[in-house]
Amino acid sequence: MAKPAMAPTVKGMATTTAEELFPDNVILLGYRGSIAHGMYRNPAHHAEAVDDKDLLGVAVGPIETYLGLDRFEQKEAFRGEWDVVTYEVRKMIRLLAQANPNVLSLLWLEPHSYISIHPLGQRLIDARDLFVTKQAYHAFTGYAYAQLKRMTHFGDAAFKTGYLGAKRKTLVEKYGYDTKNAAHLVRLLRMGIEFMNEGRLYVQRPDAPQLMEIKMGEWTLDQVKAEADHLFRRAEDAYDRCRWPREPDRISLNNLSVGIVHDFFASQYWFKESPLAIRTRGGETSEVARMRPSVQATLPPALPQYWACFQSRHVVQKTKTEGQVHFKCETCGLEETIPNHAKFPKEAIRE
Repeated sequence: MAKPAMAPTVKGMATTTAEELFPDNVILLGYRGSIAHGMYRNPAHHAEAVDDKDLLGVAVGPIETYLGLDRFEQKEAFRGEWDVVTYEVRKMIRLLAQANPNVLSLLWLEPHSYISIHPLGQRLIDARDLFVTKQAYHAFTGYAYAQLKRMTHFGDAAFKTGYLGAKRKTLVEKYGYDTKNAAHLVRLLRMGIEFMNEGRLYVQRPDAPQLMEIKMGEWTLDQVKAEADHLFRRAEDAYDRCRWPREPDRISLNNLSVGIVHDFFASQYWFKESPLAIRTRGGETSEVARMRPSVQATLPPALPQYWACFQSRHVVQKTKTEGQVHFKCETCGLEETIPNHAKFPKEAIRE
């Protein structure tokens, strides 16, 4: 399993910018916000547009953050039009377990809204049904109430801190309320209702034209409040009829988290095979020596894939000849002949 690129390639983003905005080992990256919802307006082309280009990613932290004292949970970075948030995979799973609307959308993007998907990131997408629970009601309505409050309650502090920005402040003064918050309010409630009814998110909004009307100030404040009242009642009814479990299965989430982190590092290093057995023809078991990272670079490129085969309990046929070992995975068909590890320098092996 190949290591993710150090910095994902994003259309319109300079390589040097990407290196500053992203941590290492990003396994999943996609658009969020207005681009993902099909509601983006380029500020360069629209005088009243206040949209950033928002990205959301998932990364595996450095090995020291799992085995040592260092800590990594998230990275938030801004540069010009780019607003990037990347969560460490375990924190991401915890947020997903809470049905956090800001991150849940990453698992239901349209294909064109994904920027990069590592096989371990795909595993997270494939497990999205684990996060379909009734907690979505509290998460989506809670975020919606926050948007409702921010829509009309903004003091001088908000303007001073740049929360709205000069352009957004002008729009609030023009329409009498924050139209962008209003569009978020309606969208969140509709998405939450859909999620409780169908168990999935429609991130690219089929109602984008109507939401854009709200965002552009074509609805009055009374119209927005009336629609919100109606949607809050519908959300409560959807919750009463919702058939999803109240909370996710913790054991399944633990297995998902452990599997992703374990398999990522297992593809980078050889670890001594102690709790897990390598299955070979005839039912025999074998051990794989742990290799130092400095020696890993000298090994055949396909070898890390064989470690993934071992960990996945694939049936592996192993044939030894003088100075060489031939591996053939009968499950996925991969094969490689490598030097017998006894030939490696003694300092490369940890017993």
